Amino acid sequence: MNPLKSYNYFKYLRFESVPTPVVIVVVATMLLNSEQAAAMGKKPSPSQTQPNYMIAALGDSIAAGTLADTSVHIDQESETDIQNNYASTVKAKFIYTNRYTLAWGTGNKIESHYMQLKSWLAKNEPEMNLVPLNVAIPGAVAADLVGEAQSVVTAMATGQYRALKYVTIDIGANDACAVTSSTPDGTPDDKFADNLRKVFATLAQIKQDQPIRVIVSSIPKVPDLGRPDIQETKTLGGVACSWIRQHIFTYCRTLPVWSSVDQYEHDVAVVEDKNAILQSVIDEVNRTTPNIQASFSYAVYDEPIDADLLALDCFHPNKDGQSMMATKLWADQPWFH
Repeated sequence: MNPLKSYNYFKYLRFESVPTPVVIVVVATMLLNSEQAAAMGKKPSPSQTQPNYMIAALGDSIAAGTLADTSVHIDQESETDIQNNYASTVKAKFIYTNRYTLAWGTGNKIESHYMQLKSWLAKNEPEMNLVPLNVAIPGAVAADLVGEAQSVVTAMATGQYRALKYVTIDIGANDACAVTSSTPDGTPDDKFADNLRKVFATLAQIKQDQPIRVIVSSIPKVPDLGRPDIQETKTLGGVACSWIRQHIFTYCRTLPVWSSVDQYEHDVAVVEDKNAILQSVIDEVNRTTPNIQASFSYAVYDEPIDADLLALDCFHPNKDGQSMMATKLWADQPWFH
């Protein structure tokens, strides 16, 4: 099955008047078949000889590691390889999602929460094996997280895991980006909060002898992607991020596009409002759901957006950006230090 079939960002890609090198890398990057995808990010299986814990990652494209193995600053050697032999070079180097390699929650090629928790278990519960399950869906909003949580519940019901040890959640950017004339603040606040409550209620169905510990990331300050220094950054083919975002990667064109201080402040307020709801729901969950311990971190929102941490689309975090998120969020989780 082609992994792009469920990826709803694809419908936002446009190629009118696009320089040939840019089209080559974008198309070749996205048309990897499922076998190539599996080889570059295969989901680990539970051990048959050790008891298993699960670490689960829920969320959107950031949680899925989308385009994390690309960079806005593509090197000259890679660009030359792409133009001269894109059929083999791009397929060897790039993959659309990187759930089990470069995602901050479950990647094995960065100091992700999966790798950090494995190290903690080696010292504190060496008999246990840790298995990651990343069910994040690119383009997901909070409403989609309920289905992701149900996938985790279903996996836990197989009896292969002693406990759901830890959960990472990264959601809300697409809810904030859903700004229209009829929804000027993105997904309505009451709907956003209600969907989050349903996510935790779904996870709470899992019965185990230890609490389910959940770290929830704040939404990045997405409007800062509209800063002139980022918009003017040159990427593949020497084109600017502003051009890439206008003509090819056109998702979330609301928050990063502003032309006045008032508009920028409104867009920042949309993100801050969604973060406040995330915090409020988590506080509520901790009061009312005994088998869940949840913690919210503002670290990602507080971290300035740097072009050096962006992927080829000038929007998602690259490998270094995912690593930064992993480090900042791990420092904020209160359980495994």
